[in-house]
Amino acid sequence: MNFLNMAKNNIVELENSQVHINQLKAAHHLYTKAGRYSISYMVFCAFIPVVISIGRMFFSPDNHFALNAMMAYGVVALVAGFILESSTSKHRNLAAKIQQLFDSEVFGLEWNSHLWGAKPSLENISDNLGNLSNDGFRNWYDSQIDGLNRMEAILICQRANLAYDSKLRRRFNYIVSTIAIVVSLLILFVSFYRNEGIQTAIVFVGVPLVPIIKWFFSTTKKNLDDIESCESLKSFIDDNLEKLKKNHISINESTLYRIQDRIYIHRKTAFKIPDCLYNTMRKGQEEYVRTMVNQLSH
Repeated sequence: MNFLNMAKNNIVELENSQVHINQLKAAHHLYTKAGRYSISYMVFCAFIPVVISIGRMFFSPDNHFALNAMMAYGVVALVAGFILESSTSKHRNLAAKIQQLFDSEVFGLEWNSHLWGAKPSLENISDNLGNLSNDGFRNWYDSQIDGLNRMEAILICQRANLAYDSKLRRRFNYIVSTIAIVVSLLILFVSFYRNEGIQTAIVFVGVPLVPIIKWFFSTTKKNLDDIESCESLKSFIDDNLEKLKKNHISINESTLYRIQDRIYIHRKTAFKIPDCLYNTMRKGQEEYVRTMVNQLSH
């Protein structure tokens, strides 16, 4: 086994320095903003048309306000959707890059400009700290890794990044599916209740359902692809951990860069899970990660 595999790590010491805590705070702040834009897109482009469609139950059939509102809204939503998607991508990409900077510095990996682009500036971090306290950002990676050799510690940390992502995404897909089914049934119920002609049905059933169906299938597929990618990467990390721990086979440092690059791609492209779901599941998932790290480090 080479020197890099045997070298001790100082990850716990580095991750708790204020510089690196600030990087995590900035990334979290940006991810939260990206999540808000994503939710705004969902509400503005999918669910406001639903409100108009269902709300017409309270108007007289001769009142054309809802019809005119729906037709005008379609044009506005097209422009708003583009702006919101662009803002989501912008904040998520910067957040992923800052978190990549945190990992590379804490793991002792050189910043790869070819793979990850320009390194985030000090202004990128200081301008996005928000009013977050340090609580919740200390010991980002479990302190049980302290004392492990460098390669093993990094692999365990990389795996911890993926540990409960799949579970969160499966839970979110279930919630999204439930919402989409309930909303679609409500729209259809209103249409049958009003017993309207084909033209009105197209405006008030087709128009609201198209963005909902598009959002549902694109979000679900994206999450399923992210889950598959995470599971594949976890398996690859597990294989390398086994080689390192049981078979005492040396690991080339380029393997760490390959894994870190895939984590970075996942972070900047994966659908942002709403903070409310993340916060609800956080405590239980932290216990799961702690148990996982304990098993992998012994």
